[in-house]
Amino acid sequence: MVVGRNAGETVTGDPRPRLAVTLAPLVESATANSPGNAQDALGAIARMGYPAVQWSATSPGLRPRDLDASARRGIVSSMRRLELTCSGVDAWIPPGHLLDPATIDRAVGAIELAVRLAADLALGPSLSASDRLLRPHVSLLLPSETEFAERPAVASQAKDALDGLASLAARLGVVIADHALDAMQRTTRDGFGVGIDPALWVAAGRDPSAAATTAAGHLAAARLVDSFRSGMRGPILEPGESRLDVTAYRVALDLIGFRSPLVVDARQWRDPLAGVETTIRRWAERWGYELPSPGSSSLGSILHGDPRPRH
Repeated sequence: MVVGRNAGETVTGDPRPRLAVTLAPLVESATANSPGNAQDALGAIARMGYPAVQWSATSPGLRPRDLDASARRGIVSSMRRLELTCSGVDAWIPPGHLLDPATIDRAVGAIELAVRLAADLALGPSLSASDRLLRPHVSLLLPSETEFAERPAVASQAKDALDGLASLAARLGVVIADHALDAMQRTTRDGFGVGIDPALWVAAGRDPSAAATTAAGHLAAARLVDSFRSGMRGPILEPGESRLDVTAYRVALDLIGFRSPLVVDARQWRDPLAGVETTIRRWAERWGYELPSPGSSSLGSILHGDPRPRH
């Protein structure tokens, strides 16, 4: 089956690959090439040819409580100059915190702040209509239904709180994407959807392409990351290591009409900056996108090149 070129473009017709990058791993990486701060990381992401970025609600300096209204407007302005949009916000709170009476209130509060941050960065009033995504998401991992069943007292409180968060998200134009393997059991709430991390599915011996097909219209977010034969997470199409059938995954997403950016998830990668550059180049080669020439996007020029947007 041949996938049409248009199937890989963003909903706005942007010819760049329909991909976003997790910001936190680039900022937090201790490698020599690490950008080291959010502004440099955004510039590097833009120069690689990515059109979108996935923010983090749990990394110091990027968290909602670290960003007042002025800082959020500044981020939106910086992204606009770099021709970037915000695909959503990662809120990787330990699932067990929602089932512990000592931490549930803090966990619910953190998710609420992440939802509001996603609305501000992706749907804020300072953004033009063409810069806004159809529905940004907050990615998280909820306890499984088995875990909920094992803690009935606190589970009832947690589910009531999740209902409230779903209502808030729907009201703000955001969707909460649950990346648990059994997330399809919790898609009855407006404001909640399914998130697919293919590395999780592959590591569990399950098919992420089939998961995407099953989720269909409930799919709110999809990642682009492989689970290596060595057990590590890393870039797609890695020789001797790759286990993800990238073509089948892409075809499944196209067939269900999924049009949000795929999030290149560099968490736990050995070298996040090199990995995200490798990912977009492999994706572009596989599907026929044009990117900046290799000479203009080496790691050094990615970090220190001209920060102005392309024209």
